[in-house]
Amino acid sequence: MIGRDIYLSQTILAEFRDQLKGLEVLQSMSRKGNCWDNAVAESFFKTLKCEMVNHINFETRHQARLATFEYIEGCGAARAVQPSAETFDA
Repeated sequence: MIGRDIYLSQTILAEFRDQLKGLEVLQSMSRKGNCWDNAVAESFFKTLKCEMVNHINFETRHQARLATFEYIEGCGAARAVQPSAETFDA
């Protein structure tokens, strides 16, 4: 069974690579064994799902895209360091 599963996985991966080539898309992949390559993206999407997506039922894709854009822009604005008056007194 394990050999069959590995064969199917490799077949599916090969088909996926072929589709990317047809779309002229470059697949991004780190070297073998690097578990940290997607850590930032995975953390972001987990937070997005927990804070927003799981609490809202979107009627259209447009609503979902707009809410996601506003969430991302809001996070960036909230976390940006705002200079104080003391910063410019020096």
